[in-house]
Amino acid sequence: MKNWKTTLAAILAVLPQVLHLVFPNHVSENVATGVTTLFAAGGLAAAKDYNVSGNPPKTIDPK
Repeated sequence: MKNWKTTLAAILAVLPQVLHLVFPNHVSENVATGVTTLFAAGGLAAAKDYNVSGNPPKTIDPK
């Protein structure tokens, strides 16, 4: 798990939908969809490219 923030956001994005399925009287579909959208947006904001982790890329010395 290289980026725990993305994984956490994905789990939290699924949670409102599961709560809506289990407790439809307490969690409306509109609320579940809105919260899912917010967590999904957070996951996208935290996502990084596979080869970009904040460290400079390794280069081959031309010598």
